[in-house]
Amino acid sequence: MPHKVNPIDFENSEGNLGLSNTLLNHFAMRSIDVVGRYGGDEFVVILPSTNAHAASEIAEKISGEMASRSLRYEADGSDRVSLSLGVVSLQGEAIESADFLIKCADEALYYGKDKGRNCVVNTFVDAQAGQVSFERL
Repeated sequence: MPHKVNPIDFENSEGNLGLSNTLLNHFAMRSIDVVGRYGGDEFVVILPSTNAHAASEIAEKISGEMASRSLRYEADGSDRVSLSLGVVSLQGEAIESADFLIKCADEALYYGKDKGRNCVVNTFVDAQAGQVSFERL
């Protein structure tokens, strides 16, 4: 059974956290899906039994919906709020722990931020080789 974790960073959007949480809950529609605050401006979306393709599609929909809202920073309103999403989908023995899932997705999120922000990044885990790589969508 695959498990997918999406740490999502609403970059510098402290005033929009309530809206962000509402938006994420819209995409976590099944009773087994979970949305929660992970850190200051980070959220996690857990979609059990969701394959990598479906997880990426959901992440792209979240990104598109957020972009369509053209939210501005509260402090001065000059810049739009951006959204970076890290996606990881693992199953079976590849799942070392919940911490490993979060670590992979968080690394993907920061990979996206380093590569220009406002993007979705998939994580690829080679459990046998112990290697993790990323692909920006």
